[in-house]
Amino acid sequence: MNAAAWAALFAGMGFLLTLFGVIFLGGKLSQRVDEHGGRLDDHDVTLGSHGIRLSAVEKDAAYLKGWHEGRSDARHEQ
Repeated sequence: MNAAAWAALFAGMGFLLTLFGVIFLGGKLSQRVDEHGGRLDDHDVTLGSHGIRLSAVEKDAAYLKGWHEGRSDARHEQ
């Protein structure tokens, strides 16, 4: 096999692996949402081994507005 064939083979394998990962992780995330009644808290989604927290879907707009403006107490506003 020449270099182009190897590149195509690895690109195809990478694509399939990525597709499987997205489907698998998406399924796990939706299962986690269902377990929590359709809502995720900040601590429910982590990224990688460093535990980087992702802010998931929040139900109050005050939190998002406060986060954008840099207020840490915005979550407690109603």
